[in-house]
Amino acid sequence: MLCCLKLDAELTARQELQADYEQKVMELSTEKEKLGNEKSDQEKENQGLQSEISQLKEK
Repeated sequence: MLCCLKLDAELTARQELQADYEQKVMELSTEKEKLGNEKSDQEKENQGLQSEISQLKEK
């Protein structure tokens, strides 16, 4: 009986760890997407500024 309780406790702990792991993966995936979007926005802004610099140099 004690063996079964120990196994149940271990299984519960593993399930909790799995749930925590999956939550962390989702959070990191969301953060990665957010950072990717920010990078894209900054690259667009940089291209616009580079274009302005080129136009000013031509004047």
